[in-house]
Amino acid sequence: MSYKWMTDMKAVVAWGKWLGSFHLASRQFSKAHPDTAAAIQRWDQVHDGIMAGAAIHPDDQAVVGDPRHYGVLHGDLNCSNFFYDESKEMLSVFDWDQTQQGWFLWDVAQSELAVHMLAEGGSVVDGSPVALADPAAFNEWMIEGYEAAAGTGSVDRERLGRMVALRKSFYERFCRRAEAEGDVPPDMAHFISYVVAWFDKMRS
Repeated sequence: MSYKWMTDMKAVVAWGKWLGSFHLASRQFSKAHPDTAAAIQRWDQVHDGIMAGAAIHPDDQAVVGDPRHYGVLHGDLNCSNFFYDESKEMLSVFDWDQTQQGWFLWDVAQSELAVHMLAEGGSVVDGSPVALADPAAFNEWMIEGYEAAAGTGSVDRERLGRMVALRKSFYERFCRRAEAEGDVPPDMAHFISYVVAWFDKMRS
């Protein structure tokens, strides 16, 4: 519970660098294999289309399909889906089952979501405050790493903010639907209840 994954600047910068480097490779892949890239599920098709019909800012809608901003993503690069080698300041990434097409900053937003969750919803264990959760600092470190790999100015901060908000909507929709449908897997029940309580708390 030291939360090193979000408090170690070098680790977060390395995380951002991995994403920036991966998105450069993604652009090359989509250019070389356009048919394969186009066949990959879109961001709003994941989990039975849970985000279908979500409101999208006109500036974000305008760049859908633009290879500078939109392409093949990992889709779920949270802190449990990579190993970090401190000696090399390098990530080894796994769990690619949510590979999808979307905005590159949609990928970055997924990486930032847990810090917002802890800052706003408290500990996943018991809801107690997590003083170490600092979304602003984490965001700056992530951008520093990303732009070191993808180029200065490659992160549109306003778009990233909108993507984080959209990610929050994804989690709320998914967890509220899971509760409404019932039959929640035991290993997911606590997390789903926590997320619902997080959003209820934010609206109270």
